[in-house]
Amino acid sequence: ASLKGALNDIASAGVDVEIHVDAFDLKAAPKLIPKFFTDNQLNLDGTAVVDIDYQGPLGNPEDADIRFSAYLKNASLTSGKLNQNASGLTGRVNYRRDNLSWEGLHATFDQKDYLVTGKLTDFKHPAIETTLSSKDLKVTTRFEYTPELIRFAKLTGAYGLTGFNLRGTSQSKLSGKPLLNFQGEVGLNLEDLPRFIPDGKKALEPYQLSGIVNIKGEFKGDAVHWQDWQYNLTGESPLFSIWGVKLKNMKFNAAQKNNLLKPLRLWGEFYDGDL
Repeated sequence: ASLKGALNDIASAGVDVEIHVDAFDLKAAPKLIPKFFTDNQLNLDGTAVVDIDYQGPLGNPEDADIRFSAYLKNASLTSGKLNQNASGLTGRVNYRRDNLSWEGLHATFDQKDYLVTGKLTDFKHPAIETTLSSKDLKVTTRFEYTPELIRFAKLTGAYGLTGFNLRGTSQSKLSGKPLLNFQGEVGLNLEDLPRFIPDGKKALEPYQLSGIVNIKGEFKGDAVHWQDWQYNLTGESPLFSIWGVKLKNMKFNAAQKNNLLKPLRLWGEFYDGDL
């Protein structure tokens, strides 16, 4: 570790220092920005190579101008608000008052490995822009966060061979299953459909679905209580197959509201070529 700087005001213990630490204990990070960690119920564990620039009163970090750059090495992060944790955090994180950014950050979450780059601004009313990628998922998003509501201004990307361009909200519920309210477009590869439905592969196999379906519409509900879903979806596919029957220029409309499922409307032309 190394330290250099100056003591500017003995009466108020104002300092201007630069600190380099080769193995900074991340459990001490809340002491630098206590309000951010307390408000978001965050806990960090592990070590990092850290450079800190501290300007201000020594006895009151919240009134100081603090900047730091940290290279995390296999750290872990726990969020009490989200009841989630990430491990294997490796990459660079930069901080300056009311701004946090992360570059090429590797993390393991829910037993999957991710690469994340982004930034957070305004700790009182957090706004986040980030990109995230894993083996099957690529996402670019911009959203505002509160413990009760996440408001997505942008949520685009691909999961498997299915692309999406969405906007909407995710509202916290006591059940632990957030209430989703989204609008937008999805280019659904029907072979990816089992990924989105519990036990979907076994349930959908008899339908012999194949093709790409472009869907537009809106959806409201949680991931479990399908009987309470509200949606209005329209879709089309240049080439579509179900139960071995092949259709071209297929179109459909599906809707459910107030626990009432409207009859599915589907039309198209029989296809006599090879799918």
